[in-house]
Amino acid sequence: MMKMESTVPNISDLKNKMRYLQVILWGSLVLIMLFENLTTDTFLEALVSALVDVAVVLGAVYVHYHFILNFFLQGKYIDYLFLLVVVVFLITGASFYLYLFLSGPYPNMVLETVALGGFMFFILPISGAYRFIDLWIDAIEKQARTENQKLESEIRFLRSQINPHFFFNTLNNIYSLIQKRDPEAGNVVTLLSELMRYMIYDCGQSRVKLVKEVSFLEKFIKLQSLRIPHASDRIDFYVEGVNNEHEIAPLILISFLENSFKHGDIGSDSRGYISVSLIVEEGNMTFQLANSHKNGRAVDHGIGLTNSRKQLEITYPEKHSMEVKIDELLFELNLHLDLQN
Repeated sequence: MMKMESTVPNISDLKNKMRYLQVILWGSLVLIMLFENLTTDTFLEALVSALVDVAVVLGAVYVHYHFILNFFLQGKYIDYLFLLVVVVFLITGASFYLYLFLSGPYPNMVLETVALGGFMFFILPISGAYRFIDLWIDAIEKQARTENQKLESEIRFLRSQINPHFFFNTLNNIYSLIQKRDPEAGNVVTLLSELMRYMIYDCGQSRVKLVKEVSFLEKFIKLQSLRIPHASDRIDFYVEGVNNEHEIAPLILISFLENSFKHGDIGSDSRGYISVSLIVEEGNMTFQLANSHKNGRAVDHGIGLTNSRKQLEITYPEKHSMEVKIDELLFELNLHLDLQN
């Protein structure tokens, strides 16, 4: 299934940081209570007392986080405050008898229990703030999923427009060759089947190997050249620096090349030409295309170019630049892509 890069913060990293923060906070609380108790107790007694204190606070936080705070989120503020006070008193009272059972009576026992209750009134609102942050993260995650689904749908729609646009043109070429009883018709069908296989089986991913995309463009050029006399002498396709590590969004470049055949004059003028250059250097790709055309025919239009622009905006936001120049005799396109993740 196609996966789109999200434009929202990395949710996984955010959640991991929140987990680390929890561990740090609870660990710090254990250490603080441990050192506090060491002033009057042995290490073992201080450790047991600290763990019991933290367990009591943790229980209060759990009840507050998962149950009591729901009343606040529902706007039932009086109910929330009432339950908060009740839970603090109940847990504080329970802790008093727990300490009494474990250690027996000791000086300042009541004062320490009251201090623990006061501390819970401090820590529980903090846990509430954590819950709000957690809800905010969930909202971002939901937004990310919605945005990705929207982008995936738009990309699928754009590519579904490319396929019939390309196939209709090719089928017209095959029909023309068959009408002329041209023996090249069989070669055209073979090339078309290879192109279809790539478009159907490889282009469902968000990225494909650039070497495969280059091969696709080469086959497309060969397919188009079969219907144009001496086309191989007037079409130049130069590739440099491409290796198996480079990846690209599929079918981004084909519309530019298809437009050159469709709107250029290579099929109608023996002097017409198409020149294509694809160079990768340090993870950056430069795609340059130039084709001749007559009578100042504007070629900066059509489904193909419009779709490619939209795909670039979706799949390479802030990672591409494109310049188009048109004069009376020449169309030029200069595209830069950052292929690095």
